[in-house]
Amino acid sequence: MAAALGLRRGELLGLRWSNLDLDNGTATIGQTVQRAGGELRLQDTKTEDSDSVLPLPDWTWLALLDHQERQQREWGAACRGLAGSRPGLPLRSRHSDNRATSIATSRRSG
Repeated sequence: MAAALGLRRGELLGLRWSNLDLDNGTATIGQTVQRAGGELRLQDTKTEDSDSVLPLPDWTWLALLDHQERQQREWGAACRGLAGSRPGLPLRSRHSDNRATSIATSRRSG
């Protein structure tokens, strides 16, 4: 995406699935990740001129569709049965710790 759209590193790191309109093949740039006080923070872009809706090249759009589908399959397998386990919702740490241990154990034995 960085090469295809000419995004700055902070803009690229600020992208979320909600910024991508894969039906229309566009990416909306409106947030950036910046280091502030030794921490990384998600912030609005510095000026409204920095906000933009960019068309995705076909090869980028196809790669994102594939990646999103794969991520949703993996998310579903990893979080099956957890409270708050839909993408974008916080997980309860006790449940996610137990599930992570279960996944790690099954991968070692398989």
